Amino acid sequence: MDIQKITIIFRFAIGIFVVLFGCVAALGMLDGIPPARSVILFILGAIIIIWALLSLRKSR
Repeated sequence: MDIQKITIIFRFAIGIFVVLFGCVAALGMLDGIPPARSVILFILGAIIIIWALLSLRKSR
């Protein structure tokens, strides 16, 4: 497996973790982040996941 595919998989995993972090923030489990701000984390995670999927498609 080459470095490009590894970085794409890493981006995809980070996107999933950001979305999960947004879910935790939306539930109010984090004191520092108000639940209303969790939408930003969902959007950021979606952008990262879409970026990874587009990069994977271009690499084929």
